[in-house]
Amino acid sequence: MTAEIDTVLGASIAGVLREAEVLAADYEADLADALRAAAEQPLSSDELHALFSKIITRLKAGRGADAATRAQIAVEIRSLVDGLVKEHQKEQVLPPALSHVDLQELRGVHVREVEPAPTFLGQRITMREGLVEVTDLKLWPENHRLDLHLREFRQTRGRIPSDDELVDILLSQIPFEGVAPKDRADFFKIHELADSIADNGVRVAPIIDWYGTPYDGNRRLAACLHILRSPDYSATQKDNARWIKVWQAPEHATKDQIKSIVVALNFEKDLKQPWPEYVRAAQVFDEFEKAKDLALATDPSPDLTKVRRGVAKKFGIRTDEVTRYVRMVEWAIEFQDYHQNERGRNEAEVLHRTNKYFQYFYELDSGKGPDKLSTKLNNNDELKGLVFNLLYDGRFKNWAQIRELRKVLVDEEATEVLIDAATTPDDGVGAARVEQAIAVARRHDIARKQIGVQQRVEEFTQWLESEATQETWRKHVSLDVLKRFLTAVRAAEGTVAAVLDERTNGSLV
Repeated sequence: MTAEIDTVLGASIAGVLREAEVLAADYEADLADALRAAAEQPLSSDELHALFSKIITRLKAGRGADAATRAQIAVEIRSLVDGLVKEHQKEQVLPPALSHVDLQELRGVHVREVEPAPTFLGQRITMREGLVEVTDLKLWPENHRLDLHLREFRQTRGRIPSDDELVDILLSQIPFEGVAPKDRADFFKIHELADSIADNGVRVAPIIDWYGTPYDGNRRLAACLHILRSPDYSATQKDNARWIKVWQAPEHATKDQIKSIVVALNFEKDLKQPWPEYVRAAQVFDEFEKAKDLALATDPSPDLTKVRRGVAKKFGIRTDEVTRYVRMVEWAIEFQDYHQNERGRNEAEVLHRTNKYFQYFYELDSGKGPDKLSTKLNNNDELKGLVFNLLYDGRFKNWAQIRELRKVLVDEEATEVLIDAATTPDDGVGAARVEQAIAVARRHDIARKQIGVQQRVEEFTQWLESEATQETWRKHVSLDVLKRFLTAVRAAEGTVAAVLDERTNGSLV
């Protein structure tokens, strides 16, 4: 890789590109050159990082494939790069000149400095509070809550939505294939919020920058615009929605400073309407991948615990939460890759299913050692596909059923029932089959444990009868274990004698 590319991309993107180049070397001779050319396109660092991460996932999936398959993957990757570059070029229009949005003093609300000043991880951010007319603000298209819907919009229409279309998306007035029909009526729950604002005004101030860009509060702003549009609200209610209190950052505040406050609002668990779990996890995962790539650029074996700790500090969460989010997103990526590339499903629909069942991915890591569910799935692609299909089709009643799969997948009869659950076209029958598979696995598991007890007692009895000499106890068993063993034998003696008496006298068959 040239020094110029390193300079342009920075260590984080360069690390991802290097990995992609190494993997591409096994495909076609000029594919690595094509990746380097892609890196020189006028794409943002986030776009480049997402592009090469997706390419790496595809290249890894094709390991061990035949020449024809590798050639097809190379074609797909070139198409992916070309598509992103063309989409980016469509969006390269000059932004309108920005002007300052002034805060107003009305109804006894004075423009003042917010006290106490909001802080995040000890960082104090000076902000002012005052009123603005809601029509002077425009929804923020980079809001993470809208990520899935914006991806589908761009995929189906080949462009980004207009300001009015952003409002329509939040008001669920634009149908999305990826959202189930029963969830489409008010996906972002704007109408209930609008009724509250109509009567009480906006209670939690949105956060805007110097120019009126709302970094937080898209739902509240959409609700206000809905009230102003709708004939169902009175003049007084419309007035409550027209002027809203906001927190405004100073002119020279950086995006990172403003975003740090938004992160705090959406990661603290006691606040209302946080980002969905999938959105929060994706933010943590992206930050972890960037930090890891940056560490890899200077150390081939970086301390990933230290990397996780740094990410946790940035988001104000525990290190183990970073680990949990990263694992869940890794499973989500595999889930998406399977359904898009192997099953050929609609990308937007796959994204929405991923969001809907995101909590379930944590249970795929349940268990320990060889009994760990993820170990069983990673060692058998057919079983992994089976579970992914069941999850996609909504055949699991709740996340607890995922945990039970550890028992199902080691039981031949239960696994056959599970396969039937995935292949039946009827969702209700499929869900019932899942329950049946779990019931079979539980029943067999209890029987196996009972057999195991009999076998362990039999083996230990034989050892006592044939090998447990005084010399064995003296030379091969420690004093502490001898004491514990004697105590256990004395405690068990009475119980065993009672059971023997019952069975001898026929009271226990």
